Amino acid sequence: RPVLWALTAEMRLSVMAAHHPVNLARGSMATAGLVQRFREIIAEARSASGEDSLLRDLIRARDHGLLSEDELLAQLTLLLYGGEANSQNLVGNAVLALLRHPDQLDLLRHRPGLIESAVTEFLRYDGPAQVLLRRALSDLPIGDVVIPADARVLLLLGAANRDPAAFENPDCLDITRHPNPHLGLGHGLHYCVGASLARLEARITIAALLDRLPGLRLATAPPDWYEVPVIRGLKALPVAWT
Repeated sequence: RPVLWALTAEMRLSVMAAHHPVNLARGSMATAGLVQRFREIIAEARSASGEDSLLRDLIRARDHGLLSEDELLAQLTLLLYGGEANSQNLVGNAVLALLRHPDQLDLLRHRPGLIESAVTEFLRYDGPAQVLLRRALSDLPIGDVVIPADARVLLLLGAANRDPAAFENPDCLDITRHPNPHLGLGHGLHYCVGASLARLEARITIAALLDRLPGLRLATAPPDWYEVPVIRGLKALPVAWT
């Protein structure tokens, strides 16, 4: 497991600063290493006895022709990377949002039962996934423009989550917001496969931070963001507490 997390961290560095050739090279090497490690884990899982798991289910799907070898490796990479980086960024963005909105922070401290609603609002207000790349299956008219079939489309989830036609006061953080039809976890066929885990991780982590760090507040140093439009996340969030 430490090897997997180390390789994933290298991959994240390359994504977060993709315009640097050195980071691209590091990311490529990390990806190759990750694929090799997954091949070893797959071989170990097939030869060892044990309880059923998601990994074993995916291996069986590959063995029955439902997945190719490349698709199996890609799915494992996606699950590991998405489950680590996106959850981390969700928590960081959420904590920053709370510290910038002390009224909402006080409300959550006094009504901890709002944590589930709060996480939903964090996903809408400043979620870790800001952009999706898709391909149009057919001609798609939007206003006066027709997106032709097979065109690549860049979808801005962050903009959709601030749409005033869908949300009242969209630029305001409201942890009691209901309904909250955000797109922070995607939609339809491409809805985030790890959505339940991401929500659970965020609920536990944020609640623990508020409980263990009374007087949590922003430090004088500003937050440090990754400079990539695809992923919204913090390199560092300097804080202080009582």
